[in-house]
Amino acid sequence: MSAPTADEQLASLRDEIDTIDRVLLETLARRRDVVSRMREAKAAFALPRIDAARESAVRDRWLSVARESELPDTLALALLALVLADSRAVVAR
Repeated sequence: MSAPTADEQLASLRDEIDTIDRVLLETLARRRDVVSRMREAKAAFALPRIDAARESAVRDRWLSVARESELPDTLALALLALVLADSRAVVAR
C-alpha cells in the first residue's frame, strides 16, 4: 500500500477537524441547555441570575485547563467571553 497523497492526507485531517467542530458545537448546545435549566432553578429559589464569584471560578478553571492543554490564555479568555455572553443572554430571557 502506498503512502497517502497530499490531497488524501489533507482530506483526512479536514474530516478530523470537522468532527471536532461538530463536538464543540454540540457541547455548546448542551451547555446552553444546562444554563437554561439553571435559570429556571434560580428563579424557583429567588436567587440572583448572575453569580460573579462563580464566573470568576469558571474563568480560573478555564485558564488552568487551557494552560494544561498548552493553549494560549488569550484564546481561552476570548472563548470564555463569548460563552459567558451567550449564557447571560440565555439567563436574561
